[in-house]
Amino acid sequence: MDRKTKKVISAPGGSKPTYVDGVLQPLYQTTKTFIHGHDLHVGSAGAIYFGEWNADRRYPAKLTPVD
Repeated sequence: MDRKTKKVISAPGGSKPTYVDGVLQPLYQTTKTFIHGHDLHVGSAGAIYFGEWNADRRYPAKLTPVD
């Protein structure tokens, strides 16, 4: 999300975020990047830790912000 505009700018494993009249249009999965996402935590440095349930024993993913 863009911290200033509060708009979605990226959806890992999903379709490109599109807005119509300022309203986010539905997103859909384009790749199986994540299986059963259930929780996330945003660290103090901005990294997002994403946990999955019943996901073939995968460890939580760490997504780091890019500028």
